[in-house]
Amino acid sequence: MDEHSVSHDQPFLNRIYIENVAPCLEFPNRELANAIHAAIENNVLSMETIRTKPMFRRCALTDATRFCRHRVKLSDNQDWINICRNSRDRIAAVCDFYTYIRYIQKGLVKADATEIYWEIMRLRHKMTEARLGLTAQKPTTAS
Repeated sequence: MDEHSVSHDQPFLNRIYIENVAPCLEFPNRELANAIHAAIENNVLSMETIRTKPMFRRCALTDATRFCRHRVKLSDNQDWINICRNSRDRIAAVCDFYTYIRYIQKGLVKADATEIYWEIMRLRHKMTEARLGLTAQKPTTAS
C-alpha cells in the first residue's frame, strides 16, 4: 500500500466504504465516478470553484444540465471536469472522510477512541446528507 492510499482491511472501515462512501459516489456516469473514487483513495483529486460567471453546463457525473460552478481534476496531467454543486458536495464529504482516516493512520489525531468514533460518525452523517442533497444552505428561521 502506498503512503497516500487508505486501507480497507479493517471491518469497521470496510463497512463504512460499503454503506456510505460507495453510495455517496454513485452517479449515472459510473466510469467517471469510479475514477474519482480511485483519485480520492490515492489522494490525487483536485477540486475547485470556477471563477467565471456561472452558466449552465453539463455535469459530467449526473449527465444533467445545471449550473456547474465547480470542477475536478483526476490528476495533474488531466483536464478539468465540470460538476454541479450536488456532485461537488458528495465528493467533498467523501474527501473529508478519507482525510480524517489518513490523519488517524498517520498518528496525527490526538483524541481517545470514543472521540475518534464520534467524529467518524459525524463524517458518515455528512456523507449521507450530501448523498440526499441536504447540504445546500439551509433556510434561516425568524426568531
